[in-house]
Amino acid sequence: MRYLAFILIVLASPRVLAADVWGNFDHADYEEPAGAGAWAELNPSDGVYGITTGSGTWLKGTPVIGEYFLSLYYNDLEEATYAAVGMMLRLMAHDGVAPFIGIGGSYNQSLDNNDENIVDEEALIKGESYWAGHAEAGVRFWFTRTFAEIGGRYSWTTSEIEESEFWTARIGYGWRL
Repeated sequence: MRYLAFILIVLASPRVLAADVWGNFDHADYEEPAGAGAWAELNPSDGVYGITTGSGTWLKGTPVIGEYFLSLYYNDLEEATYAAVGMMLRLMAHDGVAPFIGIGGSYNQSLDNNDENIVDEEALIKGESYWAGHAEAGVRFWFTRTFAEIGGRYSWTTSEIEESEFWTARIGYGWRL
């Protein structure tokens, strides 16, 4: 109870209330562009093929990058085409040859229409939209204003299809903004 009273006193103090925390915020003091690009993703053994585009931002002076992405892909395990929007957090150096690891997630919207009159429950489940988690690793090669990237991504899903997890090999090209 003492701690709660202390927190309330601090939050209610005139000094805290008078502070202009958000009015003086300038994202340029904390962020720097990490580049935008496009990637081809494939996994011939599971029949997953797609394209992805995205953009990233480094936290200034750190190896931490936040990248958002948009994907369009076909997944043979689900027998459906998907559009995805997601976010990855990466650890990657600012060097010319920069290995990276990352984790993130996405929402995958099915672009195929399910026929609600299907009797087979597994066929009805296939092609449904789902959430996915991702883990990735690879290396980015920086050139003067551009980069090339190779890597792999493992995705686990909330799909009800058994063994719906998959991996993809990724190759991409991009540029600094």
